[in-house]
Amino acid sequence: VGRKVANLNSALYASPELAARIGRGESVHILGFSGYPEGAEWMGEQLPDMGRVIVSSNNMDVLCELAALGLGATEVPCYIGEFNDSLVRISEPHTFRFAEAWLLYHPQLRNLRRVHLLVDHLVSAFERPAPAFEGKLKPLGSTG
Repeated sequence: VGRKVANLNSALYASPELAARIGRGESVHILGFSGYPEGAEWMGEQLPDMGRVIVSSNNMDVLCELAALGLGATEVPCYIGEFNDSLVRISEPHTFRFAEAWLLYHPQLRNLRRVHLLVDHLVSAFERPAPAFEGKLKPLGSTG
């Protein structure tokens, strides 16, 4: 049994300095997420002067740190990028490859009042940070 708790989007993020250089038409290197080759195609649409992928990692914290250092732009879920004060969003959000977050529980628990109360509480707790999940917390090009 499940209830959807959030829509998940991702966007491109970079350091403010790199974002300014991109605004002047400079090429930017990509910090890619391992195992997600289709992300490079979308990045190419967002960055007409896209450089090569210089790092590929399966650790989003590492990608964010490298992006904050100005080494390149990276695509991360908005719920990570929107709260990172060292990064600015340089693209509009788009549907992340995992488009939704769900709260799941065993069907045998569906008739328990305490489970319903907990599920209702958790679903409502996700409503407040919804703009961060969808990439609507920071204006485009802003650190916060």
